[in-house]
Amino acid sequence: MGYYELITNLTIAVQLEGTPNIYNITIESSAMKVCVGFHYNDAWGLDRVAVGHLTIPLDNPKDMVWNCTRSQTEYNQKLLQTYPNIKGHIGDRDYGQIFGRNFSLQEAQLVKSDFGTWHIFLYDHSTGNFTEVNIKTHKGSTSFGNPTFTRLKSPNGKNAIVVTYFLFSEGAKAGEAGELIFYKELKSEQFQLTYKDNSYFIDITSNSTISDFDFNESERSINFNVSGPDGSKGFCIVKSPNKLTQDLWQGNFTILLDGKSHHFEDWTDTESTYIYTNYTHLEHKITIIPELTSLIMLTTSTFATIAVMLMKKRKSFR
Repeated sequence: MGYYELITNLTIAVQLEGTPNIYNITIESSAMKVCVGFHYNDAWGLDRVAVGHLTIPLDNPKDMVWNCTRSQTEYNQKLLQTYPNIKGHIGDRDYGQIFGRNFSLQEAQLVKSDFGTWHIFLYDHSTGNFTEVNIKTHKGSTSFGNPTFTRLKSPNGKNAIVVTYFLFSEGAKAGEAGELIFYKELKSEQFQLTYKDNSYFIDITSNSTISDFDFNESERSINFNVSGPDGSKGFCIVKSPNKLTQDLWQGNFTILLDGKSHHFEDWTDTESTYIYTNYTHLEHKITIIPELTSLIMLTTSTFATIAVMLMKKRKSFR
């Protein structure tokens, strides 16, 4: 399509609108529709996040239309309610999807016009919650803005998440002001299983060592061991095709850690189900089973415990 410049009048702010990001792009009929995030300067002189829509005719891109702009009021208020020490601007952001889940990295300023007080916050679109990102540099810089993130291949050819920031000189230690880039390689393994004569691939991403992967067709369970340095924090994300998740568990499943019910989160996209859990490292066995099976196992275990207690009590009366 080439490059086209879009010059528009201010749509929300009295002055200043900028720092665009793209949330999604769709093509309908003969037009491309782009959902765009941006910041605007409100009546109190504070930047806040907004959203608008750009419609681009594919046969004549120069006739693009920018409209439907509105403040992201709930988003802004959620950040301010969660972190009431934010008294300055809420500005640039980046949006993306990792493991089928939508996130935004958002910059915000604790003190208006103080460039040494920019911090970064992670927004989980699934839960609607913000979490401050604890960024550490070699020398201890403290002010970060203009975040971006994406998933790509590392220099070693492995899947990785790349995050960039701008370090403002007001909060930067000697020699660290300017662009900052981090990347984290993701350790992922793929396992194949067969169910009802159909072959499926399971991807497990984890900071643990994965071993002894096993699929028990009669129990409809997926089993594997995780291990790592004793006492350290471990996690794994199991990615399963939606068809397999439905065929095995009808969408209702649970996780056992060493045979006991364990906390987890799950979410889906158009193709896959993602199952996340965390734990403290030792060597553990993780089992994903139908939810009803878990209930039966726990009930059986409870009855067994009661039976043992009754036997002990009966012996004590002899």
